[in-house]
Amino acid sequence: MPQQYEFSIPPNTQFGVTAHACSSGNQLATIYVDGSQKAQFTGSGIYKLIGDQTLNSGSGKIKVTVTANGKPCDMQMARSMIASDTNFITVGAEDGTDNDYNDTLVDFKWPIG
Repeated sequence: MPQQYEFSIPPNTQFGVTAHACSSGNQLATIYVDGSQKAQFTGSGIYKLIGDQTLNSGSGKIKVTVTANGKPCDMQMARSMIASDTNFITVGAEDGTDNDYNDTLVDFKWPIG
């Protein structure tokens, strides 16, 4: 499984990113835009909000990584669209062996505004 996800969204688009922890292990989600770190969310708990931020997509290249207790997590991604304009990506990260991919959930949505 990949330990990071990269995807593209339209350039110069406001997008929202929200992260939840669903694990007792310390989760760290890092968001990059055009190769530069733009947000970092950390925490642990059961479906605990660990971060929420609005960012600009720059040239449109987005990357997300997740670690748990300092170790990279395996990740899976799902993408959906509503009314051919509102986009969503959810990235689920797995920090152990139960393979539920919900230990960190990172949601991206655009356009915002």
